[in-house]
Amino acid sequence: MSVVVAKRYAKSIFNLAQEKGRLEKVYEDVNILVTVFENDPHALGFLTNPVLSFSKKKEIFNKALNDKLGPITMSALYFIIKNKRAKLFLQILEEYNLLYRKHKKIMCVDLITAKKAKDELKGAIIKRLGQEQKILLNERVDKSILGGFLIKVNDKQFDSTVKNHLN
Repeated sequence: MSVVVAKRYAKSIFNLAQEKGRLEKVYEDVNILVTVFENDPHALGFLTNPVLSFSKKKEIFNKALNDKLGPITMSALYFIIKNKRAKLFLQILEEYNLLYRKHKKIMCVDLITAKKAKDELKGAIIKRLGQEQKILLNERVDKSILGGFLIKVNDKQFDSTVKNHLN
């Protein structure tokens, strides 16, 4: 149920941003908010705190983020808080990102390596996968794979890690 609600909110925000010609700005804002909420777990707790009034939450977010976020994003943030959907906030942001990437034909690719990937490897992956779409490459270092690389695209993965070969 919560995924359906998150998708509906995200679609509404996306449609409004598209109507106003602000898709890119809202996408940037969403990524700022994702970073804030992932780096500070107390921020989401603050949003869901039933003791704090809506006006107090609005006042604090105005002070903290008003100069960084556009009016569409701030209005959506207030609407979500006011309707007591703050627990779904990260899901809503992720759903917006999915809608934006689909609209812009951007493929999200996760590259996991044992050490920092060389530019040649990244270039080869982008060239191979990005023939029809733009590529958003998310890199992650995981020493437990021992060597090689793991590529994840949507629900598929290509595992060329030493760990996988040993298993």
